[in-house]
Amino acid sequence: MTTMARSRESQRRRNVGRVAVWLGLVGLTFFVMTRFASPAELARALARAHPGWLVAAVLVHAAYFVVYAAMYQVGFRAVGVESRMSELLPVYFASTLANALAPAGGAAAAALFVEDAAERGQSPARAAVGTLLVFVAELSTLLPFLAGSLSYLASAHRLDAWELAAAGMFTAFVALILGASLWARGHVGHLERLLGIVARVAHAVAARFHHGDWSSSAWAERIARQLADAATTARSRRHEMGELAGLGIVLHALNQLCLGTLFLAFAQPVSLGAVVAGRTMAVVVFVVGVVPQGLAVVEGAMAYVLTSLGLPGGKVAAAVLAFRGLSYWLPLVLGVVFLRRLRLLRRALGRT
Repeated sequence: MTTMARSRESQRRRNVGRVAVWLGLVGLTFFVMTRFASPAELARALARAHPGWLVAAVLVHAAYFVVYAAMYQVGFRAVGVESRMSELLPVYFASTLANALAPAGGAAAAALFVEDAAERGQSPARAAVGTLLVFVAELSTLLPFLAGSLSYLASAHRLDAWELAAAGMFTAFVALILGASLWARGHVGHLERLLGIVARVAHAVAARFHHGDWSSSAWAERIARQLADAATTARSRRHEMGELAGLGIVLHALNQLCLGTLFLAFAQPVSLGAVVAGRTMAVVVFVVGVVPQGLAVVEGAMAYVLTSLGLPGGKVAAAVLAFRGLSYWLPLVLGVVFLRRLRLLRRALGRT
């Protein structure tokens, strides 16, 4: 067998493996939902959905997409990278597909934004710092919602150990990124060596899953420099940082509004605290979990929190599946539509 033939066969096997994994996760998602509602209850809830409220939920989530693109526009502006909303929205949708094809903690999506900026004649190094600023803003602005969610669950006597553990890991993760960024400003060399050790360990543990050169010193140097540059930018461009924080709050609020609107579509009254807690804990397990795109885990966590607060399983399962349809599957389909960016996508996947 020639080298080219072996390469094609290897790619074919990887594609078959990816399809098998995704089909298994989709099946697991529906199995998890049946732990909260029978298939008949779920079907009845879906069949009785109010079309008007479903359209309203779609419109709210469309606004969420626009705000997400606006965050990247502000993040890029902070580092001197020019961009337009009309350019960033397609990249955002394509980035969802990139993360699905190469689930590596969001690295594929970030690489796609960087490649797109480079193709438009902008600095890829600055674009990488801009994507990092957006990532940090998105996570850090969730912390107030997380504190409110834990308080609400505790007051309802529904705060479980796993929720505290997940919240603790999420908070520690955000603090680690912020702390590393601040430390990197004066200790880039030390951070490079530390990241080099982390990269080599990660490469050794996950060699069969990651084909990029994670063990290289270049990777550690690049990440350390990006963290240091992000901290410097945050200090010097406070107006843009304020904009990012405000947009991050709006982003999370729109996501919660979408979930609440879906409950209205299924004729289920729900409190604001329940909506915020359900959606926030879903994001937390998505970030700290190891399952690709949080499939089954996110749905299960959200349904668990909402049913623990007394909401009926059938309507919760319907709302959760509809919410994930809008927040994950719809962008994924739109990412396929934007496959005209396939060349960018291939280059981005090569970086992860």
